[in-house]
Formats: sequence, C-alpha cells, structure tokens
Amino acid sequence: MGHVPVNEKLDHAIATAVRQGECLIVQIGANGNGYARLWEARKGHYVHRMVLERKLGRPLLPGMVARHRCHNRRCIEEAHLEEGTEQDNVEDSRIVGNRARSLSEPIVLDIRRRSAEGESATALAREYSVTQSAVSRVISRETWSHV
Repeated sequence: MGHVPVNEKLDHAIATAVRQGECLIVQIGANGNGYARLWEARKGHYVHRMVLERKLGRPLLPGMVARHRCHNRRCIEEAHLEEGTEQDNVEDSRIVGNRARSLSEPIVLDIRRRSAEGESATALAREYSVTQSAVSRVISRETWSHV
C-alpha cells in the first residue's frame, strides 16, 4: 500500500465519524489524552485541529489552540471547534472540571440511555475514551446530576 496524504486521511476520518447527539465523534484511535491523531512522515496531526484549520481556511495563529466548545476531545463537529489560547482552555477546565472535558450533555444522556438498554459501562467508557468509573458515576448521577 502506498503513501496516503494526510488530507486524504482526514477526509476518511470525517466521512467515518459518527453522530452522537450534537457531536460528531471521530472513530480513529486516540492518544492517551483522548485526542485522535493522524500520522504523516512520523509527525502526528490532531484531527480536531485539522478540521478547525480547514474550517478557518488557514493555519491556527501562533500560540493558539483548537478548543472544543462541547468539551469532548473526540468531537470534530466544526460548530463545536474554535480558536483560542491555552489560557482559554485552562479556564474551560476550571469551569467544567477536568473530568467533564471529555464528556458533554448529549454524551451523558446517550450513556444513560444506552446503559438503561443494557450496554456495559466498560464498553461505553471505551467508546468515549473515559474511565469505566467515570461512566459509572454518570449513570448513578454522582456526576452530571444536573442533566
């Protein structure tokens, strides 16, 4: 198999993403922090950043990052991505809490619905790139009790 340009890989990642609530969840592998990456010539490219740059029609400005308004690291929905500073991201974390960054209201509702239908917390945790205990706390309303 020959070399596949990273933009073609991005097209494929977008085409195979799955709608979950308002989020569009990329289905390719994620790193230890939950962010999906594409590789080209030994260089990793964050998928959400590539999607935002494509939306903006330019690279991110120096010192800027791609932020998730939905706080779901695997989401590539253009409307959920915005350019901001690392400090903006720190403030987001403080507001929503570190664990909540990888979950959003639609995902919490989906986890509870699918759990009620018999899906295991382990399977849901794997899908959403969070720990099984984080999913269990969502299901029991120990966290996200306002939803």
